[in-house]
Amino acid sequence: MLQLENKERKRVEKSFIPWMPGAKPFREQKDFFRDQTKTKLCRTGNRAAKTFSTHRDIAWKLMRNHPYRPDWREDYEKSKPKKFWVLGPTFEFLKEASWDTYLHKFIPPWYYTNDSGNQMIITKKHQGYEYIDKVIFRNGDVLEFKSYSQNLLALMGRSIDVAVLDEMPPKIMVISEIVTRVLDKGGDMVMGFTPLNPDEDIKNYLDNHPSLALHTWPLLSNPLYRDDPEKYQRVLDEWKHLPKAEREARLNGAWYYENDGTESVFENIIPEVVDDFEVPLHWRQARVLDPASNVTGFTILAENPETADWFVVHSGELFWKGRLAKAEDIEREVDKYRPIPDFRYCLNIYDNAEAWFSAHSSGIWRPCIEKHKQAQIMALRKLMQDGKLKFFRIGGAAALRQIYQYKQKDGKIIKRKDHIVDCLQYFARQIPSPRGSSAPEAPTTQEDMIKYHFEQLKKKWAKHAAKEPEVRQNTKPRRYAVQFLQRRAR
Repeated sequence: MLQLENKERKRVEKSFIPWMPGAKPFREQKDFFRDQTKTKLCRTGNRAAKTFSTHRDIAWKLMRNHPYRPDWREDYEKSKPKKFWVLGPTFEFLKEASWDTYLHKFIPPWYYTNDSGNQMIITKKHQGYEYIDKVIFRNGDVLEFKSYSQNLLALMGRSIDVAVLDEMPPKIMVISEIVTRVLDKGGDMVMGFTPLNPDEDIKNYLDNHPSLALHTWPLLSNPLYRDDPEKYQRVLDEWKHLPKAEREARLNGAWYYENDGTESVFENIIPEVVDDFEVPLHWRQARVLDPASNVTGFTILAENPETADWFVVHSGELFWKGRLAKAEDIEREVDKYRPIPDFRYCLNIYDNAEAWFSAHSSGIWRPCIEKHKQAQIMALRKLMQDGKLKFFRIGGAAALRQIYQYKQKDGKIIKRKDHIVDCLQYFARQIPSPRGSSAPEAPTTQEDMIKYHFEQLKKKWAKHAAKEPEVRQNTKPRRYAVQFLQRRAR
């Protein structure tokens, strides 16, 4: 067994791509690997092997067997321990892309397995997600994973020998801090990214920094596309609708930069995101609409009764193909998200645009309070800053996307793709008070909610029975409701 493990280790160490026998680096990759500049950039298009290249490079350094860098070749057992960092957008990305897809395939387990046979991988949890915090190697090297979503203070003043940044950090301070850390120790820093709409300061910093060596190559350099015209054509067809500048960035790594004077409204606000879960029936829920002639934004929120935190569980837009939306259309589509047929929301808010096109609120929906854009933005910012508004990773994805795209120019909000953000702002201005002893009649447990709905159904059936006696003979609605609630109870 040991002989087989040692044979496999040797095979992986000598392979360029362990899972693709015979694969060789293309010319631009070789130039990148050979470059001994301490800080270098790998600016390429999407799917052009930039992440592969930066992680192949750091894997060789961790194993001290770099085929293109004599300064990173030595006896592993006698090598001096160093600290390595890999940074990326999120902890999920770092685990799934950096570690699972590349590093753990590039580096045989022998390097991070102790004499007892245990892999020296330390994990932690972030917002319920278990991620890899660090990997300890036999020679004392430590590989740590850092997310751009972390507080900048967690990155400052640290000693780093080698750093790899995957994709462009959202702030110039992250880049400049890492560059400063590695230059102080004479270490190596590599950043691989596709330059899509960067911050102006970041672009100028990278273009003008005297110590940064730039490497670029087009998507077509990747043999997977160069040797497969049909595959390359599929990529061209996928991106043919994009503006020319963006298409050039995705294909060739050219700068795609538009300095249109806009700025993000929710700058420095990092929304708290959680994995989607089934919302208990006894949790209060609220829904908000932003009706319009072509598109209607909507959000559905749920309150944790123990913490009074609200979760964006659904967010989306309804499209009307150029016609004026009708009240019954909107209600029918949004009602599809009811937990059960007779569920009653604690709050229904709508944007009083033309009185919802003369729709009747009939005491169920209430128009949003008088609009005050600045007050709405501040209310939503505070709600997110205080951690009182959280987002489902999937259900709240559309809301998060619009929050990141919500911009202003010359102090005025740019009205574009903002229907969902507007919904959240209306909610933030009249969020219900936390439910407590002031509402003793409201169900507070799952069992109470089921009993409550049984009572509501009994009243409904009694009402129909009094008006229309023949309804008594039709037991299907009752049987359906009983079975549905019993399943939910289980």
